Amino acid sequence: MCSQIDLVTPEEKERVKKSIRAINRYCDMIDCQNSRVPLNEILGLKAFDLGRVMEMDPEFMDVDAEHMHDVSVSSVGILLEGNVDMKKLNKWLSTLLREKGTVIFRSKGLLSVAGTDEKFVFQGVHMLMGMTSSANGVGKAWQPGETRVNRLCFIGRNLDREELNKSF
Repeated sequence: MCSQIDLVTPEEKERVKKSIRAINRYCDMIDCQNSRVPLNEILGLKAFDLGRVMEMDPEFMDVDAEHMHDVSVSSVGILLEGNVDMKKLNKWLSTLLREKGTVIFRSKGLLSVAGTDEKFVFQGVHMLMGMTSSANGVGKAWQPGETRVNRLCFIGRNLDREELNKSF
C-alpha cells in the first residue's frame, strides 16, 4: 500500500513507485489515504509464492543465514488511564515531533480526551501525524462503564522509555 499518497506530487509518487519496483518488481501497489483500502484488494489473495521469494532472497530458507538487527531501534509504549486534555496533548505531541521526529519512525495510539465520548486514534510516520476519531467512523465511542485508557506506541532509534513516559 502506498499510504498518504495525497501528500506528494505526481512526480514524487512515480519516483517512489519506481524505487519500490527496483526492490520488488512483483509487488502490487495500491494507492490509499490513511491506510483505507478495499479489503478484497489485500486479503485472501494467496499471493505468497516461495519460488518468487527465493528468487528475490536466495537465503530466505537458510536457517544459518546471518541477520542484522539494529539494537538502537526499539519501541516504547505509554499506558495511562483516564482522560487527557486535548490542548496539553497537542502541545506534547508538537514538542515530541519537533525534538524527536527524525528518530521516531512510527507512532500510533488510542486516546481518551476529556469532555467527549469519542475515541481518538492517531498514527504517524516521522514528523507527519494524523488524528481521527470515532465521530469520523473510526471505531466506536467510549461506552458507559468502559475504562478509559490512553495507549501510545513509538518505534524509533535511541528512544528513552523513562523520559517519554515521564513527559506524557
